[in-house]
Amino acid sequence: MRDPSAPYLRDVPCDGPPTRDLRAERLLDLKDKFYKGRISSPPFVEPPESIVVRRALKRKFDATGNYPVDVFWTWHPRYYANAIRTKVIYEAYPQSQDEVDTILTRIGLQLSVIYDP
Repeated sequence: MRDPSAPYLRDVPCDGPPTRDLRAERLLDLKDKFYKGRISSPPFVEPPESIVVRRALKRKFDATGNYPVDVFWTWHPRYYANAIRTKVIYEAYPQSQDEVDTILTRIGLQLSVIYDP
C-alpha cells in the first residue's frame, strides 16, 4: 500500500521566467515529433522509464532537493522495439555513461542524458 506520508516527486512549473535554449527547444520539438508519429499505444508521448532511469532521477532529486527537469535518457531499441511502430535500425548503442557524455560533448549539447543499458 502507498504510504501517504512518504515524499514523492512532482513536476511543477518554476516561479521565475524560463531561460531559453534554442538548441534544447529544437531538440525537444524533434523528439516530440518523432514519438508522436511512432508510439504504437497512445496516450504515451514519452518513452517508458526503466528502473535504471528512475533510480538516476531519484539520485538527482536527493542531491538537489528539486525534481530534475530537462533530463533525457537513452532508450535501447532492442528492449523497446514493440513500443514503436517504426523499425529502429542502429549501428551501435553506447556502452556506458562515459560514452554518452563523450557523444554529447562531441556534438556540443549541454544536456543531461542518463545512460540506460
